Amino acid sequence: MRIAGFGSAWLLLVASCSPGTGSATSNACGSVDGCGGDLSGSWNFVESCSNPSLVAERYSERICSLLTLVSATSTVAGSVIFTDQSYALSVTTSSTIRFSLPAACQLAGATCDAVVGSVSGQLDGPASVVCSKVEASCECTIDFQASKLTDTGSYATSGSTLLASGAFGNWQYCVQEDHLHLMTLDASSGTEQLASDWVATRNP
Repeated sequence: MRIAGFGSAWLLLVASCSPGTGSATSNACGSVDGCGGDLSGSWNFVESCSNPSLVAERYSERICSLLTLVSATSTVAGSVIFTDQSYALSVTTSSTIRFSLPAACQLAGATCDAVVGSVSGQLDGPASVVCSKVEASCECTIDFQASKLTDTGSYATSGSTLLASGAFGNWQYCVQEDHLHLMTLDASSGTEQLASDWVATRNP
């Protein structure tokens, strides 16, 4: 399995926040659990985040177990409108991942330019990869190109689960006051934990 681009509805493993265990009072990205609520209306996306430990884990599995995640950032922009049981989504996402590969991750005599090819081979979707030598390590940056998703369809809710047709897919969600959190979960470790969170604010 290769690593897909970040910030898309089908795989979100980006950003540099530390998701918490849920809060009834905070609307900060990554700080709430699924709680359901009234989705009706128009929402503008303002922020995205996800579990940095999962980002590091995925890259370590595919590239090198000694990889160190330096930073991960993402952007999400656009809107989603929920009316009755239908939705209209238009969203653009992008992300940048930076990590360090120690000498033990590099083939004997390999240059950081050669590492670029190895890293690129593990990615799905358009992205640019740059690696440069910093002492004995290769410091690499992956810039995933902006990805736009426009989708319409029907949806239903069950508790705190949003079940949307089409490419939008399924999410855990929580509406708190004028904030909407659309969250994905990861259970690969045997324990379900927050993987990502898109935050939107309701239009007046």
